[in-house]
Amino acid sequence: MLSFDFLVVTFLFVAVVVVLAVTRLRPIAVFAMVAFVLYASGVLTLDGLSHNYVNPSLLTLIGLVLLSVVLEKISFVSDLSRRSVTQNDGASGSVSRGVFRLGLVAGVISSFLNNTAVVATLMGGLRRQPHLPVSRYLLPLSYASIAGGMMTLVGTSTNLIVNSFVEEAGETPLGFFDFTLIGAPVFLATLVVISLLSHRFLSDRQVATDAQERREYLFEQTVMPGSQLIGKTIQDNGLRQLENMFLVEVVREQSSKTYAPVAPDLIINAGDVLVFSGDPAYEHIFQQFDGLVALGGDKHSHGDGAPLAEVIISPTSSMIGYSLKACEFRSRFDAAVIAIRRGSRNIRGKLGDHVLQAGDCLLLTTGPKFGNKGAESSNRRDFITVSGIERRQPLSTYASGMVMGGFVLAIGLSVAGVIPLLKGVLLLLGACLAFSLVTIEELKGRFPFELIVVIGGALGLSQAMFQVGLAEMLAGAVNFAVGGMGPFAALIAVYVVTWLVTELVTNNAAAALMFPIAYATAEALGVSPYPFFMALAFGASASFMSPYGYQTNLMVYSAGNYQLSDYLKAGFPLLLVYSVVALSLIPIVFPF
Repeated sequence: MLSFDFLVVTFLFVAVVVVLAVTRLRPIAVFAMVAFVLYASGVLTLDGLSHNYVNPSLLTLIGLVLLSVVLEKISFVSDLSRRSVTQNDGASGSVSRGVFRLGLVAGVISSFLNNTAVVATLMGGLRRQPHLPVSRYLLPLSYASIAGGMMTLVGTSTNLIVNSFVEEAGETPLGFFDFTLIGAPVFLATLVVISLLSHRFLSDRQVATDAQERREYLFEQTVMPGSQLIGKTIQDNGLRQLENMFLVEVVREQSSKTYAPVAPDLIINAGDVLVFSGDPAYEHIFQQFDGLVALGGDKHSHGDGAPLAEVIISPTSSMIGYSLKACEFRSRFDAAVIAIRRGSRNIRGKLGDHVLQAGDCLLLTTGPKFGNKGAESSNRRDFITVSGIERRQPLSTYASGMVMGGFVLAIGLSVAGVIPLLKGVLLLLGACLAFSLVTIEELKGRFPFELIVVIGGALGLSQAMFQVGLAEMLAGAVNFAVGGMGPFAALIAVYVVTWLVTELVTNNAAAALMFPIAYATAEALGVSPYPFFMALAFGASASFMSPYGYQTNLMVYSAGNYQLSDYLKAGFPLLLVYSVVALSLIPIVFPF
């Protein structure tokens, strides 16, 4: 008869997979509930559960996330990004050569730095060059950063998460360059495929620049002398509740001052320029207001008023599932939404009533508080800034050299076994704080609280699956499915299932859910578990056929005007090459 603990753990495992795959519930809520149920049901003790949250690899991951705040400021990263993007124009060569250069830069940098920041930096540079076929560059950029992140232990959070499970299982942790002999050939192979196929499978869709988007969605109206609007507030004039139009800023002629966002009690003066965003089909609505005339020409350029910013809703954003009105976007971020794009589709109608989804691209007009350091750090939890507001001031050349030197030294000492990587990262982070290269406010804004909860809860679920025998049962199912064809067939099965789970949920969640099965499969076969650890890591990062499995894929989804079919057409051949190379090399580098 099945025990109570077994039933609880089985229910949790199935529930986590289903909930993450078919609902919009955030992983932090799911895995927090997992931890609570495991403790409340008595499956795990408090000591056993709390131990998971101080796992050495998890602490290392936290340190690297915080250190990335400094590393992203290194001047040579933005310089190298700018050069690679500048070279990739129509006059300098074909799209294939441009994609190869861009992908090479993105992949190499992503093997050491957070690939989300790398993609955001390079994507912003591409979007500022209207002569480029941007839609043929952005998705390859994401793919290259994913593959490049597999070249080292710290290249992606997935590798570190897998390593945290390896340590928790009592196995020898993976080394910094243990991924390189597999990851480097995989990266080069995928880069070649990306370069050759990008112009074949990705159409040259028009991607609007900030100025083009502004002209399409913004309507400038000037208040003429003698207008009945003069002397009354925005609220009294009924300018806040217009159908399919939203007042985003007021430019005051006399003082050249811009009010954005617009307060309801702002009094209108003669000569004020009212800037609205909304659906072009409703432009006639302004005719009902006395003395409000469309402003012709470029006399008042919006670029001279409140600055524009383009942001993408993060997969971890607290705004997902809520409308702009419900999450009080304007007051919360000191910014007003001008336009929303979801994939290749522009959202029309009342923007404030549309429910936000991960990957939505928002064009904002921003107030003075939006770009300050404290707000920027807080904003990063909810969205990724692509263009407009400068995300951070780069470090000087000297400071950049010192930080990069310190990072290389920390890695070198870790590889040599002198000090753990965690200690090296913390020492470097402390030095950066001491020399004011980063502030506490910036670190607080990037503290990976959600990642801690998710990994801690997942480690608890993994521990419980081994404890009640569920991991062994699922491993037996894997071995039965491959019909006793040996460890390589089981390795392929683990890889394929991990990839499927990744496309349904996310890469980190897939690695967490599949680790107990992969480890138990190796134990059941009596072979080394390390090939299965590698299959798990590479399978969890093989997210090429969906925008939702990996954060960088989601970042470029709306920014590149992509459709889901683009991910299928471009991602399928890439997935085949990536998988064949990885699965061929894993048993060679890590024998059974």
